[in-house]
Amino acid sequence: MGFCILDMPSRCPNLNLQAAYHRLRGANVLLPLVSTAPVCPSRPQADKLAREIQQFGNPPAFPTVVEEQVNLQQEPEDANGGALSLPDKYKGKKSKATSKSSGQKFQWEIMRSYGLSDEDISKFQDPYNWLTFFPPLAVEDLKAFGLGCDWRRSFVTTDINPYFDSFVRWQIRKLKSMGKIVKDVRYTIYSTIRWPAVCRS
Repeated sequence: MGFCILDMPSRCPNLNLQAAYHRLRGANVLLPLVSTAPVCPSRPQADKLAREIQQFGNPPAFPTVVEEQVNLQQEPEDANGGALSLPDKYKGKKSKATSKSSGQKFQWEIMRSYGLSDEDISKFQDPYNWLTFFPPLAVEDLKAFGLGCDWRRSFVTTDINPYFDSFVRWQIRKLKSMGKIVKDVRYTIYSTIRWPAVCRS
């Protein structure tokens, strides 16, 4: 699944299987696809690209990083005093952050790894370009996966879609008038560079 979120392969088979099962039993199954396009991550990535262009030029000339040789200290061979180590006690050599990172530091390099040209990458400074470019590619991946979706009902969220946006605004106003939504204050970690705080209830 090239351009889909990483957890899509775990979600789609179950959803697709249930839809296909009920379709075989004669049910009229509606399985639409929504390309959720929140401010995060497209806005922070667009801002990151803009900062890289401002700092390193367009196309950017990134500084070459010379890998430092790390002197590894050799551990004593018999650390447990001759006792066998337990198989459930695994100690990895990499930190969690190191193992999760792709080794590509700059957003421009990540975009280039998708096969995009330098001219196309600079257009992604506009967050709305993310919303028009990636959803069709994700649809291609999902079609190749065999998702039995009603593609006629597919749409993109946020204010790029005025119909969806007006519905969400109406829904929020309605729920607020009913007293179901309140505005309150809570502590959260927020980054002005990476944008909005994602709060879990």
